[in-house]
Amino acid sequence: KLYENEQRPIQVSYSLPVSTARDYYNSDEADRFYATIWGGEDIHIGVYLNATDTIFDASRRTVQEMASLLNGIDSRARILDL
Repeated sequence: KLYENEQRPIQVSYSLPVSTARDYYNSDEADRFYATIWGGEDIHIGVYLNATDTIFDASRRTVQEMASLLNGIDSRARILDL
């Protein structure tokens, strides 16, 4: 990492599982996978209602299900999904 006010990178040590996950999610290969297979909108595994659901539909359903749990959400609301 290099912070704006720093002249040299700060070394951060991660465990092997964390390093493996970070390397994967930061890879071009993962970007291509999520853009192509997942549809590029989000990376949720998905809520599947049946065996014929597509990854894209199940993934979008996850967002809809999570949003439905929030109080006071209507068509004018904006939701940031991190």
